[in-house]
Amino acid sequence: MLPPSHSAEKRTWHFVLLIAIPALLLWGIFSFSPNFKFADMANPKSIPLGGDYLQEYTGGWMIAAAPPNRRTSPYDLEVFKQQQHDSEMTGFTWDQSQFFPPVYPPFWYAAVSPLSRLDYHQAIYVWAALMTACLIVALLLIYKFTGVPVFLLLILCLSTPVIHSISSGQKGTLLLLTFTVSFVLLKKLQPAKSGVVFALSVFKPYLGVCVGVWMMLRGEWRWVTATLLTVAAIIAASFMTMPDLCKDYVGVCLGFGDYVKSGGYDLAKSYSLWSGWQMLISHSPTAKLLTGLTTIEVLGGALVFLRRLSHEKDDSLDVAFAVMMLVTAITAPHFYYYDLTLLILPAAIFASRATQHNQTQFSRVQWMPVILIAAAMFGSPLLERVGLTTSVALGPLLLIAAGVYAIRNTNEPAGEVEAPPET
Repeated sequence: MLPPSHSAEKRTWHFVLLIAIPALLLWGIFSFSPNFKFADMANPKSIPLGGDYLQEYTGGWMIAAAPPNRRTSPYDLEVFKQQQHDSEMTGFTWDQSQFFPPVYPPFWYAAVSPLSRLDYHQAIYVWAALMTACLIVALLLIYKFTGVPVFLLLILCLSTPVIHSISSGQKGTLLLLTFTVSFVLLKKLQPAKSGVVFALSVFKPYLGVCVGVWMMLRGEWRWVTATLLTVAAIIAASFMTMPDLCKDYVGVCLGFGDYVKSGGYDLAKSYSLWSGWQMLISHSPTAKLLTGLTTIEVLGGALVFLRRLSHEKDDSLDVAFAVMMLVTAITAPHFYYYDLTLLILPAAIFASRATQHNQTQFSRVQWMPVILIAAAMFGSPLLERVGLTTSVALGPLLLIAAGVYAIRNTNEPAGEVEAPPET
């Protein structure tokens, strides 16, 4: 065993790496990503600078940051599209045939509206820095509370989904931090606080369903109550302060099916059952039926197996939380490649459990969920990068396999795995 001073010094260096590597990643994105190339602003751009963040900036500007006489509903699709192409607001022009639809609730646009008061050029740098800060805090918490090998976290934080999440102005790292803080508070036996934090992901409500259902079945009523009360408070405050916008947003939600059929929705970059069946059978009633049936099977199967876990096991909560995050990725109607950033947490939980096993060949099966999650995070985007395409969605298949291995491994107590009998 290492002396305490040596161990503490090693841990300090791990923390330094978990801060420095994401910071270097951000520098690389600022230096080389086309989304941050503000040179030659007079010529039209093929893609918007700042990536998908333009949608957040536009929504915040329209409801709160614009002059009072120009404030309007972001859910008027034509107006929202025109505003994104307003060079006076953005400082550049880009392909008029493209635009980002307004898909988030009013409270989210209100929450991000302070950045819309900055020049767009400044706002996208601040947004990317904030998302990188979320990544750093999440990695530090995951390392501290799971004991996962630091090299795995460093590898995953340099994966394609994380890079795309930050460089394209997405929120994958923010969601990772939200789920991580909620998980940590659960481990610290503070379920009410955990539920409050978890509820903050309600701007993408479908991401919370699977974990929420499991917590209900587990009987974590303080967590469930805190989550529901927080969500109710956010919705009530939204209707009280922005009633017309909330009504407009309900219409957007009812038209979600039209959104996923649009040309801007790339099924190959989505990792859920929905996208898998749509790619295989196109937008047919059969695909919708199969999506519903397989979603019920995956969610139901996971819940049945997890119900067999003894709550007295030290790692039962960790494993269940990680498995349900995987089920979320598989069953969510919208889970894009940058959302795979969320899976750093379950990968770390599974890796932590695997390191507790004896180093036998049989125990290496415990690493399979980690390997499969990493394959989904690195492999599918790499295939797309080199131009290999297929009508079969590889991402969902890899995540389903990871979930199957994870559930299978829960039957083996950590640290007490025996080698299989010789044949």
